[in-house]
Amino acid sequence: MTGEIMLRPHQAEAVDAIVAGLEIRPGQRIARNGLRGQVPLHYGNGPVTVFATYASLPVLIESHEGSYGLPMDVWDLVCVDEAHRTSGSLGKAWAAVHDQEQVPAMRRLYLTATPRIWMERPPRRWKRQGGGAAAVDRLPEEMACSMADEKIFGPVLWAMDLSDAIARGLLARYQIVVTELRDERLTLEKLYGEERMEEHVRGERLAVLQAALLETMAAHRLERCITFHHRTIEARAFSVGLGRVAGRLHAADPDRHPERVWSGWLSGEHEPEMRAEELHRFGRCAGRAVMSNCRVLGEGVDCPSVDSVALIDPKGSAVDIVQAIGRALRQKPGQNKLATLIVPVFLGPDETPEDMPYSASYRPLVKVLSGLRAHDERAVEMLAIPQEDLNRSKPVSSWLGEAPEGDDDEEERLLLRFGVQRDPELVARMVQYNL
Repeated sequence: MTGEIMLRPHQAEAVDAIVAGLEIRPGQRIARNGLRGQVPLHYGNGPVTVFATYASLPVLIESHEGSYGLPMDVWDLVCVDEAHRTSGSLGKAWAAVHDQEQVPAMRRLYLTATPRIWMERPPRRWKRQGGGAAAVDRLPEEMACSMADEKIFGPVLWAMDLSDAIARGLLARYQIVVTELRDERLTLEKLYGEERMEEHVRGERLAVLQAALLETMAAHRLERCITFHHRTIEARAFSVGLGRVAGRLHAADPDRHPERVWSGWLSGEHEPEMRAEELHRFGRCAGRAVMSNCRVLGEGVDCPSVDSVALIDPKGSAVDIVQAIGRALRQKPGQNKLATLIVPVFLGPDETPEDMPYSASYRPLVKVLSGLRAHDERAVEMLAIPQEDLNRSKPVSSWLGEAPEGDDDEEERLLLRFGVQRDPELVARMVQYNL
């Protein structure tokens, strides 16, 4: 090595102290175990900031117990990010962050975009045989860690709802595109009955969804999409087979579909380095790209180039759904993009638009709207009002965008889009009945 290594003042001070402390002076007797010394990372009462993961909580707890030397002092402030992860059972490992004995702190600040509120389920509509009151699902005693409990999480000091964040330009405006599908091989009995988990049914369903996704991306001129799956094997299969489907669509209509579509997939079993590399390729590749994942990209991933997400299996909780949608809402300052949430719906062979308010086929859409309602109540509530009943003189919520100059531009303001025009009264009835 050539050249000198420049040390900062505190580094030079530390080196001088170490050299002096381990120096062997003339005539000095050396102990059998040799000379020893230590340089603690932190000593005394000066300011210190520690960044840790929830998985590192045991190390912090041991530090307060004195396992690594002097016991650590009480924290002035503990910031708990993604705080919804610490809710639920008080017996789980991550809930230790709430324990003042294990992690002592003068103050705790909990931050989250998706609060989790735990409560007992309402009484069932049926009664036990022989009469009596309806059964109630009691909340287990240990599952008392709800973000509504101020004794644990404290009061809400400040909050910003989704509509407000969009109005301020912090998040992108969004639309929900409902992709309605019909396939004579995939009856509702197969999709929701006992055969739904059989491999040939799941395979046929994925094949239909691959083509539907690419058609939807072409129709709405989308370039970067993340698909969410319930099983790793399906995320991989969706990604591996997407190129063949893209080739067939290109051969049938080369002006509408590109010849190649980049595709990749991620799961929780992949190493962090591989995830980062795959996400880098996804964000930087030219042309249309699709990243499939199973329980990996739900939170903690910032990729502003993503303009759409597709909930291939919307089976998660409301929090999981909103976290997934959030992958498309990230935007650069001043980008003013429109994020798209794609929700596929399989219809029965004889279903008509008039069946929509009461059809079980729209359960995936209802689940998504239920999740959104907890974070963007104004937007979902407006779906329950037929468009022709809205007073145009009143200001419209920010998620609808700027007021149109003429009646022809009204379609650009819709939050919910279907493949064909729908009567606003039907959409309102569906929201009123299901939500």
